[in-house]
Amino acid sequence: MVVGTRHNVANESEVSAANIHLARPGARDIEVISQYGDVGRVMKGCAPSKGGAAREIDVAAGVVEINGAFKSVAADTVTLANGHATLHRIDLVTISSAGAVVLTAGTAAAIPLIPAIPANSVPICIGLMIATSTDLTTNEIVDKRMIHGREVMVLDKTGLKSTVASDPNEASLYSVTIPGRLLGANGAVRMTIGGQWVNTQGAGQSTDLTIKLGATTLFDFQFVSRGSSVLVSEWKAVLEVISSNSTTAQAALLHALINQGDAAVVNDVLATNHYMGVTESIEDTDTDLLLDFKVDHSADHALLSINALYMLTEYIP
Repeated sequence: MVVGTRHNVANESEVSAANIHLARPGARDIEVISQYGDVGRVMKGCAPSKGGAAREIDVAAGVVEINGAFKSVAADTVTLANGHATLHRIDLVTISSAGAVVLTAGTAAAIPLIPAIPANSVPICIGLMIATSTDLTTNEIVDKRMIHGREVMVLDKTGLKSTVASDPNEASLYSVTIPGRLLGANGAVRMTIGGQWVNTQGAGQSTDLTIKLGATTLFDFQFVSRGSSVLVSEWKAVLEVISSNSTTAQAALLHALINQGDAAVVNDVLATNHYMGVTESIEDTDTDLLLDFKVDHSADHALLSINALYMLTEYIP
């Protein structure tokens, strides 16, 4: 039987009389299901399987979300203790908020129970150690992951004002780290950012805007004032990055606009009120990647600034 998006309880036909306990949902199964979307979930991967040596459980690499924070998980292996002389035992494998694979041993009993889920952790699987056993079979490892579905999920959001003023050097206006393995070979992220560009100097100025993914500069464009009047312009940019069926190839689309008035978006020699561009990158999505929106004013002047009032980054499975 499959509950939720992955959580399993074995069918009675799949297990022997000795491990029939695996086919009986218990209070811990209800706890696992109820914490989905509250404490956390598996975003990608982390599949459990029987290891190569006795009593080993392998956990594949992946990504988890715990209490709103995303964490990349490296592949790891845990080794269960030998079975009790006369009683059965159920051990629990979880991922901690630090991204570590953790083994929690259960208590041997005639009718064993799944041990309590450690705080701020995501369940991965259980392993049943039959009395006197020195190994466990594939059917004695039961997947307990609750895996994120296909819905869009917020990776980061803030309405706290971010401002870069009177600085002719490149500075970050907004950035977010995309956890390693989250994008994978077919995932995507969308960044939406907007605010005000302020030039109250009374003379024509410009601000360079650069968007970087890891070491790659995806886009480089400008906001410019085409006259000498005092200018306060609202602006918005929407960036989408999608993996191109590979963990080392991405495509990116940007649409940036600034409101009507004495301001324009410039790329090369084109000056309009909006800009669209498409580009590619070859970053490794198995590693953490910084998505960074940087700005660089044309002059060091106290009356030249840009701010972001709305910043949202979403993960698209």
